[in-house]
Amino acid sequence: MNTVKKFAAEFVGTAIMIFTGIAVAISVNTMLSANSVGVPMGFSVTVTALAFGLGITAMYYCFGHISGANLNPAVSFGLMLSGKLSPVDFAVYAVAQIGGGIAGAGLVAAIMGTRETLFSSGYENMSTFGLEMWQAVIVDVVMTFALVTVYLNVSGKDDMKNPAGIIYGLTFAAVYMVEIPFTGGSSNPAKSMGAAIWQTNGDPLSQLWVFVAAPLLGILLFLIISRVRPMYAVMQGAVDKVNRIIQENLTAIRVVKAYVRGDHEIEKFESVNQNLKNNSERAFRTAVLNMPAM
Repeated sequence: MNTVKKFAAEFVGTAIMIFTGIAVAISVNTMLSANSVGVPMGFSVTVTALAFGLGITAMYYCFGHISGANLNPAVSFGLMLSGKLSPVDFAVYAVAQIGGGIAGAGLVAAIMGTRETLFSSGYENMSTFGLEMWQAVIVDVVMTFALVTVYLNVSGKDDMKNPAGIIYGLTFAAVYMVEIPFTGGSSNPAKSMGAAIWQTNGDPLSQLWVFVAAPLLGILLFLIISRVRPMYAVMQGAVDKVNRIIQENLTAIRVVKAYVRGDHEIEKFESVNQNLKNNSERAFRTAVLNMPAM
């Protein structure tokens, strides 16, 4: 039953989010064009990105307590590779999200009565700036990395419970403000698949694989960097420990020197001091044990 609830949460949440974003994108352009008003690109991009972001925020607070409200196969994949989601749950989530994306985009097509353009992802002739494939991949990898990094660092944490949905939604909106002019917006294979399946303008299905593969590369980038940070922390901790030992032992040497008489002993402990500076605690202990009795 719990799995069914998670499936339903991810399916409905993704469908509503995709429906909201695509419907707003089409409506804004259609309404302004119908009134012979030129559509400023910045306005259209901002409104569309905010629609997706607000859709995510709303669905997060509706379904976050049930499934975490990933609403994105890329996010779920990152959770699985990070050990925070089982392979079985990932499969359930991915099917639900892709199905929700197809349903959401299909619902827009049915209501609008057109499948000509459904805000699909693309490059070259399907990109406003005519990006080549490799450029589209870079954009999608970087933006997916940013999105997944934010989600995994705010979701499920007690101190971030209240603002997590807002942060996730605003991050997605920011990601789409960057992506829409370049690729039409991706970083979410469910959105890319849903739009590509229904849209008839152009040939989005032939380019779909790029917007499924690129987010996976973004996840791999996240995993690489997330592994490097703990390694750096361990190394830094070891360095700090060595430095602390050296400082403690140098303090002990200064105390011992106060009781040492004669230049010979002073030179002896100066040698120990230098050895300790080279991270040799053993040299100090040996010197103390061999110190002449007072």
